Amino acid sequence: MSDDTRAGDTVGTPAYMSPEQARGETVTTASDMYSFGLFLQVLFTERGPHEEGLTAPQVVERAARGESVVHRGVDRDIGSLITSLKSLAPSDRPTALDVIDRLTGIATRTRRAMQRVAAIA
Repeated sequence: MSDDTRAGDTVGTPAYMSPEQARGETVTTASDMYSFGLFLQVLFTERGPHEEGLTAPQVVERAARGESVVHRGVDRDIGSLITSLKSLAPSDRPTALDVIDRLTGIATRTRRAMQRVAAIA
């Protein structure tokens, strides 16, 4: 443990914290999956996971409750993945291997659809 942290301290980037991390509970790989869901949301919506203008403590409070902005305007499969990654209960979140499988499937379907469009054009 470094001199900068003490047992029970909450450490991390508030905007990407899982609920359990924001509450100071045990952090597991499921916490990383929650954060990855928020990252995907930002990647596909080009909007932060929380409203603009909130203070860090306000963001941590929202994170502790599992609140973030709703992802809109994304592909249905991506939206479903983001929703599952942002599940409040860590046990309900997909594992990293599950996410890789789902993203691979999405990419494959997208590639096939683009090939069909190119063939029609």
